[in-house]
Order: sequence, then structure tokens, then C-alpha cells
Amino acid sequence: MIDLIPDRIELACKTTFIEECHNEYKMVCEETTVEREREVCETVQEKVCEKGVNTDYEPACFQRIISHCDSVCKRSLDVNCKPQCERSLAPPYCHKVKVITPYNTCKDVPREVCANKKVKVPYEKCHDEPKKVCEKIEKKRC
Repeated sequence: MIDLIPDRIELACKTTFIEECHNEYKMVCEETTVEREREVCETVQEKVCEKGVNTDYEPACFQRIISHCDSVCKRSLDVNCKPQCERSLAPPYCHKVKVITPYNTCKDVPREVCANKKVKVPYEKCHDEPKKVCEKIEKKRC
């Protein structure tokens, strides 16, 4: 009779499944941007001009014209009298002459210009994303 009791207990047991669930969290990140004000520098070409003068000394030669008159007329005595005059060149004389030449030169010079500007700055935005995980667990009821 002792053998029969465990069989009866075994027959009275019932197998059931219970669903147990829990949340698992997964970190999810996405790249996004935000506008921030930052100092931004850039190189620009600026035209710089310079005015001035060049002073040089160049040789220059000159000649005078010399007039020689042989006779002198008095108008009151002879109306038709014309003095006999000759023209000739004197020997040249040379010296240095100051020559001033103005100039204006321009050239492009790189210059760094900085200013605050709104720029898009990338950053990573992360959050936990829940996921429900369920599992069937076998339970025996007797």
C-alpha cells in the first residue's frame, strides 16, 4: 500500500506554464547637432597700398643762344637801318637734375579675421530603450 500512495500523488500533479516577464534596457545613441555660438576665424586677402616718391639725379645738358650784332642803328637817322645780328650756340654746360617720380604700389596681404558665428556642433544623444522580455517557466502543482 505504501507503493500506491506516491502514484496517487503523482497522478494528482498538474504541469502548468507561467509567463514571467521583465524589462531589459538597451542604450540607444543617435548623432544630432545643436547650434552654438563660437569664435570662427578665417583668412582674408586685404589690399595694402603704399604711396611714395623715388628721387633720382640724372645728367642734363643745356646750351645758351648767343646773339652778336655788328652795327647799331639809331632809328631817328636811318629808318631802313637793320642791325646785322648773328645767333650762335654757346658751349654746352651739364649738371645733374633732380627727378622726382611718384609711385603707388598695392599688394594683397593675408589677414586673419575672427568673429562669433552660429555653427552646428555635432553631439551624441543617448537614452535607455526598454524591451519587455518574457519567458515561460514550467511549474508543477500537486
